[in-house]
Amino acid sequence: MTGAKGMLTLDSRLDGEQIRLRESMVKFQGSPSDELEICGTNARALPFKLNRQIIKILEDLGVGGEVFEKLQGQAIQRLRVSASSRTVALDFVVQQLSDSASGLPTLLRHLARIGLDATEDDFLREILGALLQIQLREIKYRTRILVPMAYTLYGISDETGWLSEGEVFVTYIDEKNKTHCCLNGNVVVTRSPALHPGDVQVVQAVAPPQSSALWNLRNCIVFSQHGDRDLPSMLSGGDLDGDLYNIIYDEELIPLLRADPAAYLPVKPVDIGRTVTAGDMQDFFVDFMQNDQLGRIANLHQVFADTDPRGTFSPECIRLAQLHSDAVDFSKSGVPVDIKQIPRAPGYRPDFMAPSASTKVEKGIKRPEELALPNNSQSYRYYESEKILGRLYRAVDEDAFFDDLEDDTASLFSKTASNDVLAEILDWVLSHISPSRIPGYRAMASNIKSHYESTVLEIMSVYAVGRTEQLTEKEVLIGSILGRSGTLSKHQREQSDYMKRHFNSELRNLRGYMERQVDDDLYEFVSLAAACLDVAVNGGSKTSNVNLRSFGWFVAGLCVPEIVKEQDGSVYDLDTRY
Repeated sequence: MTGAKGMLTLDSRLDGEQIRLRESMVKFQGSPSDELEICGTNARALPFKLNRQIIKILEDLGVGGEVFEKLQGQAIQRLRVSASSRTVALDFVVQQLSDSASGLPTLLRHLARIGLDATEDDFLREILGALLQIQLREIKYRTRILVPMAYTLYGISDETGWLSEGEVFVTYIDEKNKTHCCLNGNVVVTRSPALHPGDVQVVQAVAPPQSSALWNLRNCIVFSQHGDRDLPSMLSGGDLDGDLYNIIYDEELIPLLRADPAAYLPVKPVDIGRTVTAGDMQDFFVDFMQNDQLGRIANLHQVFADTDPRGTFSPECIRLAQLHSDAVDFSKSGVPVDIKQIPRAPGYRPDFMAPSASTKVEKGIKRPEELALPNNSQSYRYYESEKILGRLYRAVDEDAFFDDLEDDTASLFSKTASNDVLAEILDWVLSHISPSRIPGYRAMASNIKSHYESTVLEIMSVYAVGRTEQLTEKEVLIGSILGRSGTLSKHQREQSDYMKRHFNSELRNLRGYMERQVDDDLYEFVSLAAACLDVAVNGGSKTSNVNLRSFGWFVAGLCVPEIVKEQDGSVYDLDTRY
């Protein structure tokens, strides 16, 4: 398997333990190895959220605007419900931080079990508010709207050959009742990015006979081998090499109109006629950074799709869709997009592309000759879009949402937030281990706290939005830059991702360091973590003038789960060790 890359799928018809590779999967002859590196799995069916490109295509294909407005209203209502009770609020935080290495999701579940209310902590309430704000801004500024009747799944080929052209087998595990299910009937299949109207296709989902080997598959969409052209290639040039596909079975989102898929000619990769050197790679990296036009093309597509009555069917949008496809392939083909082919950008944009709600928006579109901008003004003039994306954008009022939320939760969070919750957690921990273990670890715990807080301060500075304004501690903990208003730029979203990975890596390293200090002894590790919690609660040397509060939650997440064990539904006592 050395040097191979691709998608491995289960075929229960094979005898014994076999792995069979296609020739196209073997990219090079690697060194001997028996390791299999797994980049992704189909452990569960992933949710699907609409985005601007797909919404615009569906609108142009005949889906009514009221369908999207209803879905957005439901999404906002779910956010309101997320703060409707302490239990639901904690569940929301746990769900949103599920990929965090902070240990906070696990800790919150255990605290609820032992009767401690984390929502009384002021820092946790700030975390909840920040997470709600992030989700609301995702809806308003990126139109990321959850579709309950849809999934995102890996795509694979039907090795049995049973599926006919235009048919798919969509198989998934229902998370509520853990049953194995499949879809039947018309479904929409697409993938991101989708700019061409033909990137959204309607096909027939079918169920194979119960005796079919296809029933041994889980959480994937199986495509037919038959037909003049495979369906994945019709969807933004997709393939079966690890691509994720969006499957919508909500009847209201199945369009009345159909569009032929794009048929772009593949770009011939650059052949330098010799072995690639490190210098070649450096030169290409610089060339790519200078000539990458992907974001520019995508933004122009949104503008022309909104201003032209033909929407995504307009000649400009069709041309931009092809240029976007070429730009996506630039990293593999080495051929940049010819910037002369990119249509000239108008001086106006629809209001839903505005960077913040405070941006000046005008009624109607001004004629090009009227678009001269005065000095020191915003880069573009924005008009009020009459299309569905504009209506969705204006329907979300961030200030009104949080005003209403504050009124709705006034009684729920009537108790003033405090910093006493960590002290209560410490008391609980000390009641389950011998307090005499703490003093011996206090000096080490102080050093660990100092290292942790220095790391947080460094990340707050390195990933700061501006040169003079560093991030907040809560932004580091949740792994997302909030920004001061409106939407985040692509750069800021990328910075958020880098920051999250950086912080998670530091937390894993710190936990590993603590484990090594006690020779991986569980009981000593719990004592060290408890000493760290004691230092966090009862004071220690301050790393800076900034009041940092997350260290106590991090170390509580190290010791509480080790004390709380679900053995016959009871809590066991570590104090017997001592």
